[in-house]
Amino acid sequence: MIYTESSNEQGSPEWFAERRGIPTASEFKRFITATGKYSESQGKDSYIAELIAAKLGWQPSFEGNDDTHRGHYMEDEARRWLQLRTGVKVRTSGFCLHESGKYGASPDGFTAQGNPVEIKSPALHTFIKWRMAGGVPKDHIVQCHAHMAVTGADKCVFVAYADSEHIDNFYEVVERDEFTDKVTESVVKFCEQLEGWQRDLTGDEYDAIFS
Repeated sequence: MIYTESSNEQGSPEWFAERRGIPTASEFKRFITATGKYSESQGKDSYIAELIAAKLGWQPSFEGNDDTHRGHYMEDEARRWLQLRTGVKVRTSGFCLHESGKYGASPDGFTAQGNPVEIKSPALHTFIKWRMAGGVPKDHIVQCHAHMAVTGADKCVFVAYADSEHIDNFYEVVERDEFTDKVTESVVKFCEQLEGWQRDLTGDEYDAIFS
């Protein structure tokens, strides 16, 4: 095992506190492209600024939208659906911190085999587009590989849950491959740049703030 997992419930004040200032898998797409390459973009710089500001006490104002609220509400149902469909038990997950202590992830669950589970419950028209395209949507493939990079797992289960009586839900098993290695390399590079800016901006106070 190359990570530690917190017992704090996702969305709780304790969960927000323990991940504050730490790069997390759901945001890796801000500096990793859909092909796994590191991106020197404004999105990357904005994320660095947000992470440093969060560690210094800034609180982000985003409180979710209809899709994110719906997704959280549907997660329990989606886990039950996956268990019924596959016969594999799925438990909830806390915040998982990589052994380096520099980055982490909060999967929506783990299978009994220790594979992370990522659940999305989008608006129905978005779900239909995903079904038409087939496979894991490009917007979420990085997150699946990021879960494997953090936990060391060889597989990640992606679940798309529609909650429709007319269209079946679907899941895909994403396996560790060269893309996972690219994601890991990009995350390490990002963390190096993040630490560089942390040290540059806080000077002698770095150890007291970030250690």
